[in-house]
Amino acid sequence: MKVKRRELFHALTRAVLTVVLFLICLDGVFRQSIDRTELTGSARADIYSQNGVLSRTQLKPKDWVIGPGETLVISAPMPASPCYGRSCSLALHADSATVQIVCSGRLLYSAGMDAASAHQTIGTLFVHCEIPEDAWGSSVEISIRSYGLNRGSFHTRLCIMPTDEVNLYPLVTHPVILLLFLVTAVVAAFVLIYQSLTALHRRDKELRKSIALSAFVLLLSLWYLGYHQVFYLFHLAPALCSNIEYVVLYLAWLPFMTYLLLTVRRSWFRSFCQSMTMVLAVDMLVGFAMSFSSIKLDLADMLHLYRILMAVTLEVAFVRAVSYRKKVQMEERLKILGIGVLAGFGFAEILMFRLRAVIDLPDWMAAAARFDFAGVGLLFYFLAIGVSALLQRQEDLKMRIRQTELLRLAYLDPLTGIPNRASVTEKMTVAAGEGTVVFMDIDYLKRANDRYGHEMGDRLIRAVAESIREAFEENGGPADCYGRWGGDEFIALFLEEEHARRFVGGLKTRIHSVNESGAFPFPVNVSVGMEEGGAGGADPEDRIAAADRVMYHEKQRHHQ
Repeated sequence: MKVKRRELFHALTRAVLTVVLFLICLDGVFRQSIDRTELTGSARADIYSQNGVLSRTQLKPKDWVIGPGETLVISAPMPASPCYGRSCSLALHADSATVQIVCSGRLLYSAGMDAASAHQTIGTLFVHCEIPEDAWGSSVEISIRSYGLNRGSFHTRLCIMPTDEVNLYPLVTHPVILLLFLVTAVVAAFVLIYQSLTALHRRDKELRKSIALSAFVLLLSLWYLGYHQVFYLFHLAPALCSNIEYVVLYLAWLPFMTYLLLTVRRSWFRSFCQSMTMVLAVDMLVGFAMSFSSIKLDLADMLHLYRILMAVTLEVAFVRAVSYRKKVQMEERLKILGIGVLAGFGFAEILMFRLRAVIDLPDWMAAAARFDFAGVGLLFYFLAIGVSALLQRQEDLKMRIRQTELLRLAYLDPLTGIPNRASVTEKMTVAAGEGTVVFMDIDYLKRANDRYGHEMGDRLIRAVAESIREAFEENGGPADCYGRWGGDEFIALFLEEEHARRFVGGLKTRIHSVNESGAFPFPVNVSVGMEEGGAGGADPEDRIAAADRVMYHEKQRHHQ
């Protein structure tokens, strides 16, 4: 069994890797199909201090790092003529900052100013400004003023795109990967709804754990989609699109901590989880409260502490889980592996986020700092959860098959293969005294055993059982039943008396055929007694006893 499960795991892993490689190739093809003209490479920027003093000049994109209150002014040269023969727009994104686009002293676009003046969270802005005719061949200035309290990188992708396609800007980076996250979010939402509805009728700890994991996967998917401005594709409210990543990231750890609390047993680790849950909850509440207050603090400012707390929780959970890796099944090991990889890439993302805030980095280090560690970690985690779910589904299916087989064997007679005493008794109890009971007894079975051996006796029992089965299948109804009562005795119940009489006639015909075939060196006979219309009462034992008495008189008459 372990070998088969290991082979299945390897097969699933190979299939997943194949799909990932295919998606990477498809991602590159799809990205090239989006019409755009990149301006990032030719753009240069100056940085002004909070007082408006020029502090750094002619910076390349990798050095577009500003602190609180500083302003990044990007100068982007425009092509001499419209790129696509129709209206075009300039597209970019900015995090926790106000944005203004100016051309020849004329303000073309402004965003984030109202939220900044009201001390509200600005979030991730998707900026798209239609380019006027007189801007072609000149240059535009993009002023990005940091609104947060933390130093950060504003290495944004500047693109010229057709105006009617500018909403595809979020797909310029990794379109297929983002669509994959979108599909994951939709699937996780449907699974969560199904599991929640199931939980209304069934209280199960494992089901509650699955609900928590599904909610965690859904919220992480929504965070990643919000982080990459994917919700702007659907023309949703800008306030929702810009802030959803912060809201769902704060909420994501509630189901994850619920999962840990439902999983862990050791008191110290449970206490750790409870403490971290309270700390994360306080940080989340403070962040939300600050967002709606006049204090210049918002969700983005509180997020750095939150990321550290989340990463610590993940790592401690992984270390604790690894200590039990040999005591859990493959499905749980995959979840543990997924959590560990997610924690590792989460740490890397936090470190790279801080590294992006460092200026004058070597080109290779700047490129490494912009690597999507969070996306890779999430994809690996989702794949681990998916493969774990498939293995769990396979194990559940095997368990159901085993239970069905055990249940079938519990109601079958091992010698004859027909229903046994327990099966008949159960169905007769349901019948509650209705119908006609037919009791059958093989004549001279003991004599056959004594003279020809028990093997011959077993052959005789099987031959009679086969005759009974054939007669029942020909004359019995869907609510009727039959089976071996024990030893040389058989029983049948028919709701219609006519069915019972036809069954007895068919049985006698088949017993006659057995004698005609010469299969046994002695005559085969079955004595039959019928208890009609509930004369023996409603109890199955009483009814069978009444039929047995009729059968006994029949046998006595046969042997006189």
